[in-house]
Amino acid sequence: MRRKYGFDPYLALIVAAAQLVIAKGASWGQRLEREALDPYAYVLLLVGPLAVLLHRRYPLITTAAALAACDLFLIGGYAYGPTFISPGVLLVLLVLRGRRLMAWVMAGMTLLSFLTYAWMVGNRDLFHSVWILTSIMLLMVVAELVRNVRERRAERARVEEEEARRQASEERLTMAQELHDVLAHNISLIHVQASTALHLIDANPEQARSALATIKTASKEVLGEMRSVLNVLREGAPRSPRPGSTGSTS
Repeated sequence: MRRKYGFDPYLALIVAAAQLVIAKGASWGQRLEREALDPYAYVLLLVGPLAVLLHRRYPLITTAAALAACDLFLIGGYAYGPTFISPGVLLVLLVLRGRRLMAWVMAGMTLLSFLTYAWMVGNRDLFHSVWILTSIMLLMVVAELVRNVRERRAERARVEEEEARRQASEERLTMAQELHDVLAHNISLIHVQASTALHLIDANPEQARSALATIKTASKEVLGEMRSVLNVLREGAPRSPRPGSTGSTS
C-alpha cells in the first residue's frame, strides 16, 4: 500500500512530532525576540509533514510547498529552527530517490530564500550567509554520500545474486553431464549383458542368469541416480552431497 500510493507515513509522523516539539521549545526560548505560536503557525508546521507524506508521488510540488511554509513561518516572526526540518528531509529524499538535479535546484532555491529573508530582516552578516551556505551544502553532500553507499550496496547485492545464479547453473550443468556419463556407462553395460544373456540363454543358462542379474542391478542403479539428481534439480541449486549422487553438490 505504501509503495502503491507513494506515502511515507512513519517518516511524516516523525517529522511532525520533531517539528512540533522543537517549535514548542524554540518558541519558549525565543519568546522575547519572536512571536508566540498560534493556529496559523501550527498549520505551517504541519505543511512540511504533509509534504513528506506525499513526496514520493509529487516530489517537486511537495518540496516547494515545504520550503514556502518554512519561509512563511520565518516571515511570520515565529521561532527559528523547527520548520527547517521538512525542507532538509525532502532535499535528502530527492537525492536518495534519484532526482538529483531537482534536489540541487531546490537546494539552490532554499539557499536563495534563506539569504533573501536574512537581508529582509537586516541581517547582512557575511558569516551568517556563509553559515547558511555551508549548512545546505553539507546536507546535500551527506545525502549524496548516503546515495552512493546505497547504490554500491545494491550493485554488490546484484552482482552476488548473479554470481550465485551462475554457480547454480554451472552446478546443474555439471550434474547433468555426470548423469549423462552414468547413464551412458550403465546402458552400455546393460546392452552388453543383454546380448550375452541372449547368446547364452540356451547353451549356458547359469551365465545367462548372471548376466540378467547384472542387468537388474545396473538398471536399479541408473534409476536411483536419475531419481537423486532430478530431485536435487527440482529443488534448485545443490546445497549438500546426497547419498548416491554423483554430481557436484557443493
